[in-house]
Amino acid sequence: IDPYDLRMKELAIMALGEFGGEGVPEALRKLLDGLTPTEESNAVHSELLIAIHRRGNPEPLETFLKKAEFAAEQALKGEAKEEGCSLRLTQGRILSRVGRRKEALAAYLSIIEAVERHDLDQVRKDYLSTVFYNLACLSALDGERAKAIEWLERAVKADFDRAWIRLDKELDSIREEPGYLKLLQE
Repeated sequence: IDPYDLRMKELAIMALGEFGGEGVPEALRKLLDGLTPTEESNAVHSELLIAIHRRGNPEPLETFLKKAEFAAEQALKGEAKEEGCSLRLTQGRILSRVGRRKEALAAYLSIIEAVERHDLDQVRKDYLSTVFYNLACLSALDGERAKAIEWLERAVKADFDRAWIRLDKELDSIREEPGYLKLLQE
């Protein structure tokens, strides 16, 4: 799948979830039911779950989260720790998007714990900067400015893109903080 096409699908689903309209819940559900699981469709799947939730039907999202929780737990206990971390990242993103920040925080922290405990270099390389960044956003949204700066520093040290940091509205509450300003000047 072309990355541009994928992003356009995600944005269209987000818009339908936000603004709705007649027949939207049914159309979203049909899209969800017809989606074949692939690595490329994971983001679309997540957006569909969120959109359906926002249109008043939390059941598909809750079902997914329960299954993902169980699968992540099993993977982290077994040999598929990277897959478990990937599932936790998806959980964290979804939970954050539907306003369940404490649960999102727990999902992200479990990734850090797994990386540290099991020395998961591929997860460290692929996800850790995003995990730190998402924790910075959650902290900023919760008014924990110092904690947000700490997580943001860790994200940047792990090569998170500073350009995105400048744009993300979730970080607006820390824009004037000396630590934030210093971080973006470096």
